[in-house]
Amino acid sequence: MRGVRNGIQKSQIGPIHAMIHKLKIDRDLYMEMLMTRFPYSEVSPIKERELYLSVYSHYLGIEVDDSVFLKKDFVPPRLSTCKKLTSADAWRFIAELKSMLHQTGYKPYDEYGDRPGMAKPAALRKIAAMWAAVTRQKTRHDKDVALNRWLDHHFHISHIRFIEDDQVGKILFTLKAMKAQARTEGV
Repeated sequence: MRGVRNGIQKSQIGPIHAMIHKLKIDRDLYMEMLMTRFPYSEVSPIKERELYLSVYSHYLGIEVDDSVFLKKDFVPPRLSTCKKLTSADAWRFIAELKSMLHQTGYKPYDEYGDRPGMAKPAALRKIAAMWAAVTRQKTRHDKDVALNRWLDHHFHISHIRFIEDDQVGKILFTLKAMKAQARTEGV
């Protein structure tokens, strides 16, 4: 490694914001979640102070002045946007949000919702399940990465969330053929 921090990937920002929306988490709670989970800051100290005062005032329901910063146990806010997360921290945050969604009855790919002209979450789950049957990857993350690479290589679709309704049939047909081929080679 060159010592350079790997920033969040663009493909991670969308799912984070979609799950935040799906969980109905307001901006203040979202910022508080980021501040309490990630121990670094790229926000200037003055902005940190203003941000902390506004969040603190909101949750306490009273005006808070700068005297709070003079206390020994004061911990300044750490992060106000997911765009400043590292890629690893973003994956950790996504996993935590997915865990929260599962507790509410969430199923994979529900965060993309019902979008006009795009594949439905149920179709995306079917594609992912069929991919899991033909891939050699072990972890869910590795399977997702491999699926997105395969989609990009064969269908020029950079991510599973960009599959359109009319492409689902072609992708499923190809996956069925791959599964049948794997079955004949394994015998």
